[in-house]
Amino acid sequence: MSTDKPSKSEEEYFAKRDLEIMAKQKLVAKARAAAEERASHFMKCPKDGFDLTSEDFHGVTIDRCPHCQGLWLDAGEIDRLVKEEGAGLLGRVFQGVAASLRGRKSDEEA
Repeated sequence: MSTDKPSKSEEEYFAKRDLEIMAKQKLVAKARAAAEERASHFMKCPKDGFDLTSEDFHGVTIDRCPHCQGLWLDAGEIDRLVKEEGAGLLGRVFQGVAASLRGRKSDEEA
């Protein structure tokens, strides 16, 4: 005699499998949304959202907004500019900014 009705263990197996599949799909969707969000901000001015352009400044590539003329530096670029600029006024400004950022970073880690 055959039964068309699944057993309780079969129902549990498929219910558990469906939950696992849905959980994986949610993780994939969340990762995809996060990647799309990051991509939508890549090379955009944090101040006004315009596209940034890359320019060479004393041997260091910096990002500039052609709209607001803001300059944006990636990690380590201030230190490289300090080395390039030396003890001049701009060098002292960059040294102060770099020291401030290093201090803030160590405060955040504590």
